[in-house]
Amino acid sequence: MKKLKFICFLFIIILFLCIQYDNQWHYSGNLRIPISLDLKREEAIDEASFAADLQDHLLESEERYRLLPDSLNGKIISTDLACHLYKPFAALSNAKDRLKYFFSTRIPASWFMNYVYYKKLVEIKDLKEQEGQEKMNVVFLAGGDGSGKTSAVRYLGLPIIENADVIRDATMSSSFEYHKKVIEKTLELGFEVTIIYVFRPIELALEANISRAEEEGRIRPIGEIVDAHYRAQQNVVKLIEFFGDKIEFLVIDNRRSFQDIHVVDNPVEFLTSTEVYYMSREIVMNRALLTYAKQNKEEISEPIIEVLEHKLNLSSTNIQANDLNQEGAHWFKHIRKLIDTLAMKFKAKGHA
Repeated sequence: MKKLKFICFLFIIILFLCIQYDNQWHYSGNLRIPISLDLKREEAIDEASFAADLQDHLLESEERYRLLPDSLNGKIISTDLACHLYKPFAALSNAKDRLKYFFSTRIPASWFMNYVYYKKLVEIKDLKEQEGQEKMNVVFLAGGDGSGKTSAVRYLGLPIIENADVIRDATMSSSFEYHKKVIEKTLELGFEVTIIYVFRPIELALEANISRAEEEGRIRPIGEIVDAHYRAQQNVVKLIEFFGDKIEFLVIDNRRSFQDIHVVDNPVEFLTSTEVYYMSREIVMNRALLTYAKQNKEEISEPIIEVLEHKLNLSSTNIQANDLNQEGAHWFKHIRKLIDTLAMKFKAKGHA
């Protein structure tokens, strides 16, 4: 009996410690926004402030998001848009000045959008049932940063976009299991699901990212841009295989001029073709870094370069620890040397 009591007591202690440990890495509140552990002091303060504001004023934050013009009355679920809810970010008129809030706003904005997404689905479901309507649609926009998702679907004027109840605008580059779970929950609530994946080569996408950063004040580090393009493509192929005809898939080819944008006839054949399919993350990184080496750095503002090159070195846990084995580390040294050589050649020719 004493042994059983001791085991129960020990179990309670372990459970308490696990709960305390779990809570240690999240801000307080129902949103359970994770605490970023690698931010600078000023960034950490901004993140904590933004997380607290969202958590303490949920209804007000939802309404403010709905009133953002680009959210289309809350129809579009976008982390990039939600960053505008942080008042110091929104108060800046110069887009490039907003880059200093890049690392501190994206996690709170992302988790807030997850909350808004599921709440919105339930509200739409209840409303449709009251009105006697059965058809409900959710569209997931997928593709790496700079792939041209928004401009492509606008140019094509796809009816599915116009008729959608909710549009989740993201890269779809988190884990496959995460996206599978989100789609399964969406289907369980009675929604029809369409995934629209926009493919644009990493070279063109990176250039688009840099140009957009100057105008809109948003960009991600090269390592994250590469991850987004590689993982988004991998996930879409896996989702097609897993869900089959349970959901609809549209793949848009955005490899050439704007006038050539089109929906491909056979998504699987297109995505697995040698011209399109990314064989490995290293290959995508190689192509991205070579493209970056050709850029005229004098035309890129310092804050943008700082974000682009964030953790872009061998001491980086973002690249070395998570993504590269010993062979990859050797490759990375080689490619960095190659980039420096190329950059010098372009500078000598008057391109930089």
